[in-house]
Amino acid sequence: MRSCIFALYRSGFLVKWHFNVLVFKFLQVVVDAQKLMEDKDLEMRQLLDNIHAGQETAERYQERIKTLKRDVQSRDTNIQALKGKVAELYVDFQTTNQNKILAENEVR
Repeated sequence: MRSCIFALYRSGFLVKWHFNVLVFKFLQVVVDAQKLMEDKDLEMRQLLDNIHAGQETAERYQERIKTLKRDVQSRDTNIQALKGKVAELYVDFQTTNQNKILAENEVR
């Protein structure tokens, strides 16, 4: 058996066969690596899409927040103006009421 293997080795058949096995294994590793890289590339593109979608959503929310802040400030300004008007009307009412009481007292 040894002499048969040695003869195959000397003829170069065994060396060529072993070389072909190594090349096949190497090519298999390369194909597996390529598949892994394609999978990771796809995963990366999906993650980037998710990031962009998240950024767009965040930008929409920031715009909405700015709009709401402007609305709140506008309402606060209106509330302050109405409070001032109520205070003015209260003073007018008190003045009118006091003048009415003075007028009634003069008539008596």
